[in-house]
Amino acid sequence: MKAPGPRGPRLFQCLRNMQRDYVGTCLALREQYGDVVFLRQPLKTCFFFRPDDVEAILDEDGHNICKDVRFKGQADEGVLLSEGKLSRQQRSLLSRPLSPQRVHEKFNLIVACTNSLHQLWNDAAGNDEPREIYRDMRNLMLCMSTAVLFGYDISEKADAYCDALFCSLDDRLKRFMSIVKFPRFLPTPENRRARKADKYIASTVKDIIHRSPDLDTNDSVLEILRDATHVQTGEKRNEEQLQQEVTSLLTAAFLSASSSLSWTLLAIARHPDIESKLVGELSSKLSHRKPTVDDVPRLKYLKMVIEESLRLFPPFPVLKVRRTLKADQIGGYDIPAGCGIVLSPFVTQRHPDYWTDPEQFSPNRFEESVSVERRRLAYFPFGGGPRGCIGGHLAMLEMQLVIAGLVQRFRFLEVPNQKIGHRAVVTLRPDPGIMMTIEKR
Repeated sequence: MKAPGPRGPRLFQCLRNMQRDYVGTCLALREQYGDVVFLRQPLKTCFFFRPDDVEAILDEDGHNICKDVRFKGQADEGVLLSEGKLSRQQRSLLSRPLSPQRVHEKFNLIVACTNSLHQLWNDAAGNDEPREIYRDMRNLMLCMSTAVLFGYDISEKADAYCDALFCSLDDRLKRFMSIVKFPRFLPTPENRRARKADKYIASTVKDIIHRSPDLDTNDSVLEILRDATHVQTGEKRNEEQLQQEVTSLLTAAFLSASSSLSWTLLAIARHPDIESKLVGELSSKLSHRKPTVDDVPRLKYLKMVIEESLRLFPPFPVLKVRRTLKADQIGGYDIPAGCGIVLSPFVTQRHPDYWTDPEQFSPNRFEESVSVERRRLAYFPFGGGPRGCIGGHLAMLEMQLVIAGLVQRFRFLEVPNQKIGHRAVVTLRPDPGIMMTIEKR
């Protein structure tokens, strides 16, 4: 049986809508055609929104569903996009430096980065200066990720690196979505900007690799990556491959947490009742002292607030841009060989069959008694299966510590009359941003 989907003029309009708002169009496709949607042109693509189908696809480890080679870039062989044996090797190697125990040992680095933001916001609160929250969060998480993973201080380059990365990602997504692609060597303004951005990213990552003090330890991220042999070639990584790996890890680490922190702070500002309950928990559990790693398990409502934010605004709104190697049947539908496979946490986590009042921000839906009854992959903000996010626990720990520290010290007031949309370029980031006024408590 063939999956339903738009045809003719409706297909053409759908493709145009995707270029403007990819995740919004995915929502509309599910509402119009159901949980499995097939786009026949220009490239065969099938969307799956039902948790059971998501589980079947994510648990498949490359035997018939592999990476879509159309989406290539700086991190093709990094842990973020690698496949099969290479992916399993990389995850095994990185399990030690990214283990909860090793991450907890980096607690003072997390505190140092957060304290820098506290000082910045203390100054802003004193003069009623609105802050662009997403810019602050992305810079904070970039500094935190480079410090925790590589022992490197990138604070002076944070703005420039983020701008270069977003320029590169925007260009890559635009090319991926375009039917007509101009060759990279043509000196168009877009190509020149992308080349300049890629050059800056490569230069900064090279600096991280060669100046990181972590190279002196046997189980540091960089030392493990440098010494490991490639599972397919038997050779150690060369400089370019090491740069790909570091770029991949850094991109996944800081982009996911920065967007999630921004959406969470916006939700807290818009829901005074939730803010009041959260402040109450922090006061009763911490007694006005700074949170530590040992406090995190006791801050249950804080975790629920973050989980609900991740449900409505998952850091990676579209996962697994993948492809079938041969004809298959998924979800009761015939899927042709060479068909693109797309999953969307943004859509599945708002699915009315699995979530009551899905558009409402309600942290209570993550109480333990409610969560145990939920379908396994009705909620998958960090993916799932063999290639689920290897740093999901690190991202959650960082977000819990950052939100706890900020809510203890500040109130967030959304600047009125803003039109805050979202833009899905790898992560779901606010568009154009989130302006807030910061007040001291």
